[in-house]
Amino acid sequence: MGRNGTPYERFLTFLQNVGHKSEDLAIAVFEILKTFGVDIHDCRGQSYDNAANMAGRYSGLQARVKDVNPFARFVPCDGHSLNLVGQSAAEACSEAVSFFAFIQNLYNFFTNSTHRHAILQKTFDDSNNDSTKTLKSLSITRWSARDDACSALNCGWEETQDALKLIVDDMTEKPLVRNEAEGLLRQFHSLETAFMTTLWSLLLHRFKAASVRLQAVDIDLNMVVELYESLIELVKTCRNDFDLFEKKATEKGPTQYKHEKSRMSKRKRHHDEMSDPAEVPFSPREKFRFNTFLPILDSLYVQLQQRCEAYIYLNKHFGFLIRISTMTSADISSSIVSLSEELPNDFDRDSLTKNAFTSLRISEVKTMSGVQKQPLI
Repeated sequence: MGRNGTPYERFLTFLQNVGHKSEDLAIAVFEILKTFGVDIHDCRGQSYDNAANMAGRYSGLQARVKDVNPFARFVPCDGHSLNLVGQSAAEACSEAVSFFAFIQNLYNFFTNSTHRHAILQKTFDDSNNDSTKTLKSLSITRWSARDDACSALNCGWEETQDALKLIVDDMTEKPLVRNEAEGLLRQFHSLETAFMTTLWSLLLHRFKAASVRLQAVDIDLNMVVELYESLIELVKTCRNDFDLFEKKATEKGPTQYKHEKSRMSKRKRHHDEMSDPAEVPFSPREKFRFNTFLPILDSLYVQLQQRCEAYIYLNKHFGFLIRISTMTSADISSSIVSLSEELPNDFDRDSLTKNAFTSLRISEVKTMSGVQKQPLI
């Protein structure tokens, strides 16, 4: 770290693929650090993406490193962790998987033919829609692309249907093409599709905005915590707004859920409880709410909460170092006590306190005069 507090990164080397098991990864990390003369016991932090084999708290790489050095605190990669949060939620239920497959199929259908793409573009040009968005492709690794794709579908809902109708009604089109267009159009008539478009448009837009901010060079732990807490509040609010999302979805046209055969709801009974032959089936609306809507939001909540807890812990012990100039003397002293207890072998509490207040006074002098002066010790 430089004198002005700017962190420096030092690249060591690339490693060949050592496998995906955390045990193999840990061995590779220990060996490469030994090769470069870096003592693992001198490390005070480790950061990876949030894949289970890397970030797993019980058997992941970070846990194996902490078994050797408990002071190597794990810092989740804040810049890309939201990708895995969204991916986990998108795979939480079959309806979510089908929805994103539908978006990709729409894009493929129109872009695989210049003729069909021209029809789509013409419907956008002829409409009074001020949006210039057209259908976009998904991305496996870049979730901001999913926001673009979902937003484009949401903004061009009617125009895309009009293009499909033109293809379905065009007798000069190949039967296979007309059949595919009819299948895609049928999905537009499903209330589930309209609901998912409305829900994911909001969620992905907020996630993209937070992700961009998290990747800023001037981001700090306090801001990271605030961003994650804001997303958690968003998810909690959305969870209670099923009726609102349903109302917005019906404004797109569809008014009914799929009329599938509902599975009977079953409740686990105690061993001494009499079974009730009269089982109440889920309605299509209830089935969608319990099997799709809630699992998506609950997955988001759990994933966000786990990451937020990690950042809260780090911010509690280390965050004061970057906002010390705005803290009271009592808060500084309390934070120093907390840090010295967290890393008892690294800091002498009295020396740390003296240096902290010296840095604070230097900052005050700079603020008042605009020039650097000698420390007021």
